[in-house]
Order: sequence, then C-alpha cells, then structure tokens
Amino acid sequence: MQLAINTDVLGDAGNPEPVLAAIAAAGFTHLHWCHHWCTDFIYGRAEITALAGWLRQYGLQLLDVHGSAGVEKCWYAEIEYQRRAGVELVVNRLRMWAELGGTGVVMMHIPNFTPQTPAAVRPAIRRRIDALRRSLDE
Repeated sequence: MQLAINTDVLGDAGNPEPVLAAIAAAGFTHLHWCHHWCTDFIYGRAEITALAGWLRQYGLQLLDVHGSAGVEKCWYAEIEYQRRAGVELVVNRLRMWAELGGTGVVMMHIPNFTPQTPAAVRPAIRRRIDALRRSLDE
C-alpha cells in the first residue's frame, strides 16, 4: 500500500529535510510536493540535488508537485515581465518534478470566475485568462 502526504504538513518554507524525515518516520512512502508552493522560490541545482538525496535517504517517492502561481512571478499576470517570470517559475517546477522522478502531475491554479463573480471584476479576470493562454502557448 502507498501512503502519500503533502510536504507542507509542518510548514511550507525553510529547510524541508526535517519535514521529509518526519514524513518517513510516520510511515508515508509518497509525496505531493507543496514546499514553497505560494512563493517565488526558484529551485536551483543545489536544492534539487539535496532533495534527490533526501528522497533516497528516507525512501520517499515523489508523485506530484504543487506548482507556484508566485507572488510577483505569476504565469497569468497582466504585467508582461511578471507573466514571463511566472512562466520561468512554472518551468522550474516542471524540471524539478521530472528530475526528482515525479510520476503524477504538476498541479497549477488558474484564475476563474463564476456567474456569482461581480461584473466589475470580470474584465480583470478575462485579462488574466488571456495572459494564461499566452503562457500555455509558450
């Protein structure tokens, strides 16, 4: 049987190694990576290498990664430089997921609206959806 848990169970920033140790000690075998999911954190080579070592050390398998919409680097931002930086952030999470052997998905949030969304807000959401489409094309 596989038991999976989100890595932000004990917090979503800082050194993830103690969290991974606690997750393994609790008997979990698989992960949904949520560390730094609501930040602009870019995983560099050093972080990915360390994560790969900890996954091996603790016998954990990465399933999914919760990609970041970012704070300023947002893949559906209306401001073009923020949108492009957001695309770089998403690409970073995709690469991290692939390099760490992810077998599931990369989860991303998108802007949305419903019939209950106030009419005054809808144009801004539509602009974000247009930006999202450009990002998906890239």
